[in-house]
Parts: sequence; structure tokens; C-alpha cells
Amino acid sequence: MGYLVHFQVLMPYIPQLLIGLNQTIQLTILAIISGGIISILILSLRVSRFLPLRIIAVTFIEVIRNIPFIVQMLLLEYLYIYYANMLNPLNLPTYNTEFIAGLMAMVLNFSAYSAESIYRSIPVYNKKVGKFQILGEPYKISMFWNFLIPVALKHNYSKLVRQCVIVMLSSSLLSVIGVHELTYQAKYIDYQTLNPVLPYLAAALIYLILAWLLQFLLGRLGKRLFQEENHV
Repeated sequence: MGYLVHFQVLMPYIPQLLIGLNQTIQLTILAIISGGIISILILSLRVSRFLPLRIIAVTFIEVIRNIPFIVQMLLLEYLYIYYANMLNPLNLPTYNTEFIAGLMAMVLNFSAYSAESIYRSIPVYNKKVGKFQILGEPYKISMFWNFLIPVALKHNYSKLVRQCVIVMLSSSLLSVIGVHELTYQAKYIDYQTLNPVLPYLAAALIYLILAWLLQFLLGRLGKRLFQEENHV
């Protein structure tokens, strides 16, 4: 097992690791921002006064949460290829199919899990007892945006941060469809060097650093946001 210490084997492949790191960061940022926006939209449907809109939101959440991520990813890849070809009769160049399909899967998962997590902590004003309780009657739009969402985010922020980390780590599954993120690059280095330990060890350390860094940055952001909110 002496080959384990031969880290110089990885030196020629640092550019590949950097490419993988770059794609992992891109996927994470895009998934968190896009998924966050969609989760708020799903929440607005979830608390709507209209039953059909609530049914749409609940169905979306349940479908996404109960289908394995890798199955969603493969379905999205094939559907994207099919519709891209159907809507592109001139066979014009298209953007990285695997990247978009993987990103869509990450966005849908983050939005579904975040929407449900926030919904569980949304308070409701009960006029009879004069205090906030969990869940209840549908809300007015003004109360939803101006009060309920900020309060729910504050009470649920640590869970959302953890969900962001999970989204970042789930990007490793995108190597299955050929997205050139970190795990894909580690697999490539494994094939080139015939050393299966060092590439994955390097990838594991990078994921660990990314997870710590993401938690730190989001933690600082949360403190700043909620401190400013308390001063208002």
C-alpha cells in the first residue's frame, strides 16, 4: 500500500481537478439560486386559497421527494435530448445537454425539499388566542411575503443551509450522465493512473472543504440578514 503516499501522481491532473471543481461550484450556485426562487413559488401555491393550486404544489413536492434523484436525472436527460431535437429542426448547436439535465434535477430537488421544509415552519396568526401557531388557514399574499416567509426562513435557516450542502454533494451523481464535475474528473484520473485511491481521496477532501466553506459563508450571510432584520 506504499503507493498511497505517491501524491505526485496527481500533479499532472490538477487542471482536471480544477475543471471539476469549477463545474461543481457552478452547479451548486445555480441550483441554490434557481431552486430557492422556485421553492418560494411552490410555497405561494401551497398556501393559496385555491384548492387546485394547493394540489399542484403538494403533487410536485411528493413526486420529486419520492423518485430517486438518479432516476429523475436520467429522465430529464432523455427528455431534454428528445425535446431539444424536436424543437431544433435545423440541428443548431446546443449547450451541454448533460450539464443542463443535471442542473434541472438539482434545482427540482432543492426546490421541493426546501418548500416542504419551510412550509412546515410557517406560522399562522390565530385571532382567537392572539399568538402564532403552526399551519392552519391559507394566507393573504401580503402577509405571506412581508411576514410569513421572513419568519419561516429565520426559524428554518440552519436546515436550509444543510440542504444547500446536500445539493452540493448530490452534484457528484451527475458524473453518471457525463457531467464533468469533480467526481467525473476523479474517475477519469483513476482510469488514467490505474490508482483508484488517490483521485477519490483528493475529491473527498475537496468536497469536505467545499461543505465547510459553504456552511461558513451561508452562516455569515444568515447572521448578517437576521441581525439587520432585528435592527429594523
